[in-house]
Amino acid sequence: MLLDNELNTGMLCIKYILVFFNFLFVITGICLILVGWSINYVYFEYSEFLDAHFFSPGVLMIIIGVLVFLVASFGCWGAYRESTCMITIFSVMLAVIFVLELSAGVSAYVLQEDIPQLLEHTITEALNESASQNSSARMMDVLQSELHCCGVNSYKDWEGIYPETNNSITLPQSCCDPRYTTSDSNCGKVYSEGCLPQLETFIRESIILLAGTASTIALIQLIGVSFSCSLAKMIRMQKTERDRQRWEMREQLINSYTQGEWNIRLTDQENNGYDNLAQQVK
Repeated sequence: MLLDNELNTGMLCIKYILVFFNFLFVITGICLILVGWSINYVYFEYSEFLDAHFFSPGVLMIIIGVLVFLVASFGCWGAYRESTCMITIFSVMLAVIFVLELSAGVSAYVLQEDIPQLLEHTITEALNESASQNSSARMMDVLQSELHCCGVNSYKDWEGIYPETNNSITLPQSCCDPRYTTSDSNCGKVYSEGCLPQLETFIRESIILLAGTASTIALIQLIGVSFSCSLAKMIRMQKTERDRQRWEMREQLINSYTQGEWNIRLTDQENNGYDNLAQQVK
């Protein structure tokens, strides 16, 4: 009985801890969805300069976030029901999500190697086509206005793109800092930074955020797997102990019933002996 009480106390403690972790999983699932969606939304503004595979980690984060939300709900129900099967399935699903999150983090980290070459190629191409294609000009205007930059590495990259006036480089209006610009024809101050380092820094910071978020949540889920396995073990131990106690009670009842029948038979035999002796005396 003492062992059963200890099992009940330990299992109750682990069950509440697992419910708490599942609540954290729900929050982390929502965070994964928000982070993945936010980064892809920002990436979309610069989609002309980015390859399609740059969106993959963000999409994977959103999918993982939805899975975490669903799995956490399943885990809460399994802990409430004290179902060994459901908790085991929950542990397996958490392990799979753990692997997916590591994959998302690794893929985001690997993408860093391709950033400089890809961005330099796409930004240079858009800049060179700005005079002949309105779409490229709009792309560069958005990039330069949003990141407060000019050209690929500096404003000098615009030399020769547009016809020069008064032996000076003609720059698009998006290269001008609006705080110092009074009119379209008067550029008070040109952005000194090039767009390549600015966009590269932005992409790298986003990738670090993705990788860091995935790694942190993966660590939390690894702890959750440990607790769920402990809870499943506790439930199995308690069920085994309950079965043992039921078997002992059954054996005790059978033994008590058998002993009672034997005592009744002995009493009947003694009564018959007394009756025979009384008849002989008569």
